[in-house]
Amino acid sequence: MPLLSVIRQEATIPKIAFFIAVILLTGNLSAIVDSVFHPEIPYFDIEHFIVGISYNILVCILFLGFAIFSARRKMLLETISESEEEYRKELERKVEERTVNLIRATEELRESEERFKAIFDNASDGIFLANPESRRLYLGNMAISKMLGYSPEEIGNLGVEDIHPKESLAIIIDTFEKQSNKNISYAYNTPVKKKDGSIFYADICGYPLTLKGKKYITGIFRDVTERRQVEENLRNAFIKAEAGNRAKSEFLANMSHELTTPLNSVIGFSQVLKDGLYGELNQHQQEYVDNILQGGIRLLSLINDMLNLVRAESGSDELRINRVLLRDALKASAAIFNEKAIMHNLKLTLQIEPEADTEIETDSGKLTQILFHLIDNAVKFTPEGGSVSVQARKLKSSEVRKDDASETSALSRFSTNGDFIEISITDTGIGIRLEDIEKLFQPFSQMESPYTKRYGGAGIGLSLTKKLVEQLGGRIWAESEYGKGSKFTFVIPVRK
Repeated sequence: MPLLSVIRQEATIPKIAFFIAVILLTGNLSAIVDSVFHPEIPYFDIEHFIVGISYNILVCILFLGFAIFSARRKMLLETISESEEEYRKELERKVEERTVNLIRATEELRESEERFKAIFDNASDGIFLANPESRRLYLGNMAISKMLGYSPEEIGNLGVEDIHPKESLAIIIDTFEKQSNKNISYAYNTPVKKKDGSIFYADICGYPLTLKGKKYITGIFRDVTERRQVEENLRNAFIKAEAGNRAKSEFLANMSHELTTPLNSVIGFSQVLKDGLYGELNQHQQEYVDNILQGGIRLLSLINDMLNLVRAESGSDELRINRVLLRDALKASAAIFNEKAIMHNLKLTLQIEPEADTEIETDSGKLTQILFHLIDNAVKFTPEGGSVSVQARKLKSSEVRKDDASETSALSRFSTNGDFIEISITDTGIGIRLEDIEKLFQPFSQMESPYTKRYGGAGIGLSLTKKLVEQLGGRIWAESEYGKGSKFTFVIPVRK
């Protein structure tokens, strides 16, 4: 093996030193030997010796440099080899990791697409994608295909003019453009034409979107044909009910008139007999005439209440506004029941706060009716030894009890200065159950069973009272504790 090859392959420090010594020794030794055995040849002179030594040193330096270079090159190659191995492993790990992530992302994308497709195809509303410029459809789901009667393949060949009737096309195209420009979102009760030419109605929600730089408009159709039919049926039913209600009101008004005419005769002649204008009556006759008179008066009051209720419901009862001293109106109404209160040992009191002792503008006849019904009920349902109190006070608009916004607006629009009069009728009577309070102001509603009824009445008074209070621009409510008594309160404006 050549020496350089050995040094290149086995370049270690001890071996390099050994080779240097061999070169130095062998080079100078050959010069000495030649001078001894060949004295006639002057080989060994000092100059040749120095030159030989210098040459050997130079060769040694070259060998040493080459050996060091080889050693460092080997170390560097080993280092590079180790780094390459680590880099290769790290690269393989990252490639494997990214491959796993890519597979996972691909799977998630596939699942997402499947979910979207399932939702898109199974949505109950019809969904389509259209070109806002050409007004042509790109695609649609199964619901829109069923609605229109076209196959999914045919949907992509349709335009807006193909799925709407000609007579509505101008309005629909204008709506389509407004939806494309985000001016509106919904188009309600839009006529839609099927493949067979039949028409159904849909609420259409349209909004623009951009996909990969291209503009589209998405439309959602909701078939409202059944809803329209239900609304139409309800509208017709309401019209029929209104017609029936008018017929009922007209019938009751006519019947009331027909009943009051002979009833007034019965009451009038009963009063004549009672007063003895055609001769004295014995005790039994007097009792019978009294019963006829009281029954006639009660029946006349009931008929008048029914007639007033019909008028109030139909809105045909006009207000007759006049100035009324509140104290006079309250005293006159309470005086009607003084005798009845004394007979039943009831304490009937009237309390008017100084600010409420004023003149108001209202329909005095209707106010008297309201007070009559409320005081009559209080006296009727209060047992002997109890009490009935009528109270009045003046309130600002902000102090009036309001249960909802509609009542707030109803109250405020009737008063110019915001002042109201609150009138309360409180009794210590039998009271009302909590579950029955909601039925108090319903027509013909009574708290007693007709089979166990102890108190008279047809269930019209409170319903009529509520209508009258509302006609005067106020509201009424009730508070009660069963077995302890009730309190009915209403408010009306001071000025109209």
